[in-house]
Amino acid sequence: MLSYAWSYAVGDIVDSLVAYCNRTNQDQKQTFVWICCLCINQHRVKQRQASGQVVTTEEFREEFESRVRGIGHVLSLVTPWDDPANLKRTWCVFEAFLTISVPGCTLELIMPPHQDGSFRRTLTEDFEKIWKSLSQVDVEKAEATIAADKHTIHELVKEEMGFIPVNTAVGDALRKWVADAGNSALKTMGSDQDGSELAALVYALLHDLGELDQASELCRRALQARRAAHGDDDDRTLASMITLSNLMIDQGKLTECEPLVREAVEATQSKLGGKHLMTLDSISVLSKLLQSQGKMQEALSLCQQTLDGRKETLGESHPDTLDTLCQSSRLYAGLGQPDKAMVSCGRCFELRKQTLGERHPVTLATQSNLAFLMCITGQVDEGEVLSKAALEGRTMILGAKHADTLATMTNHARILEARGTLDEAEELYRKALETYRNTLGSKHPQTLICMKNLGVLLNARDKSQEAVGLIREAHEGMKQTLGDKHPETVTCVNQFATLVHQHCTQAVSYTHLRAHETPEHLVCRLLLEKKKNTHSWTLI
Repeated sequence: MLSYAWSYAVGDIVDSLVAYCNRTNQDQKQTFVWICCLCINQHRVKQRQASGQVVTTEEFREEFESRVRGIGHVLSLVTPWDDPANLKRTWCVFEAFLTISVPGCTLELIMPPHQDGSFRRTLTEDFEKIWKSLSQVDVEKAEATIAADKHTIHELVKEEMGFIPVNTAVGDALRKWVADAGNSALKTMGSDQDGSELAALVYALLHDLGELDQASELCRRALQARRAAHGDDDDRTLASMITLSNLMIDQGKLTECEPLVREAVEATQSKLGGKHLMTLDSISVLSKLLQSQGKMQEALSLCQQTLDGRKETLGESHPDTLDTLCQSSRLYAGLGQPDKAMVSCGRCFELRKQTLGERHPVTLATQSNLAFLMCITGQVDEGEVLSKAALEGRTMILGAKHADTLATMTNHARILEARGTLDEAEELYRKALETYRNTLGSKHPQTLICMKNLGVLLNARDKSQEAVGLIREAHEGMKQTLGDKHPETVTCVNQFATLVHQHCTQAVSYTHLRAHETPEHLVCRLLLEKKKNTHSWTLI
């Protein structure tokens, strides 16, 4: 199925389809393409409306969606690439969104072959120009030849999804297309060409899309290229070290990334000095790594060093300074000091509202953390309202499957659990866990923490068999990923021990455990030996 603007030349349409068949090794004579205006006979719709019949938005959507589902493959023709007409047409944006939304359907972007040359040159010379030309998706401002169509689509979008999710979904598809094109350009570059800048820009797109494995591979290639071209202590090489280290922490590759982080810190301090912004960036990443390893006090010391340096150099309201301030609140929470965490988080929230606005995703993340801290410190009603608003905002702006939305979702689930709203809390935990498994994998720290939290909740709801399985899986994963001494691992051990001890069929004494120790009883013995509760909290 072809999605195109009526202003397109027939020659461009034919050339684009021929080029697509050649590129994908399809026989032109055996490849059939449905043109979108023939899939939905808009003239019949107008005839019905003219005769007084009402065409409901539900009927309108089903009529079109059934065609998309039946064909299963939509080609969206983007031309000219630096000012695409289809991104300004209501029907085209809506078609793209429905294709993305329907399970099993594929959306591909194509362009006329005569534009390939200028597109590829710009990819390697001015990548940002391409992205800027394709990033202005706004279905609310898009136009339609027939005004009634625009009104109908707008009503459908408002009733079912909202404009922001549509724009975000289509924008993500465009970003992926541009990132793939950039990646292809990098692979075809000659040995005498420096692709490190292009690689860094493509990496940023992939990271925003949550494509961490692809982003990691690209970042590794960029680092290798910069080492070879500029040396180990060049600023560009050091920047790639810091970027790759940060990404590896996000992937949960803590042991693997530590040598690289420490190399970056040592190199930046030696070359640039302790107060240089790049040095502070490397120290900030090391602080993040130490936090992920459970070394909270050491991480806090480095975080405070970074915060002081960024305040002095950039000012209190700079985004990097606020990131560090927010990091300090996470560390205070991890150390079991919620009052201090509240002060840092509250200040960060106010400054982000002033600089970014109340609906910015980063502001909403801070709002979610502040809501959780409010609940911890006794302001439960206010905290729940603030948390719900943050979750709704991030879902609308980023989509329900975005990693940042999932983090906000688990925060809200913890608040609901604390209030005793267990049905809703369980539903949110399950939804978040399933998506975490699919996007980050079963061994990622965020997946494991969500798994553990769900297990604890299920135990409280007398679903002990499933609870034991989840907490055991979380514990094994945390030992491998975070290590035995990480606070989350220790907490998980204690919770697993408590859970198994609760459901033992007979009384379990310390002497019995030593004499008849099973894997389950082992953690019970550890609990009896430690007699220790961990009073710390994890913020997003």
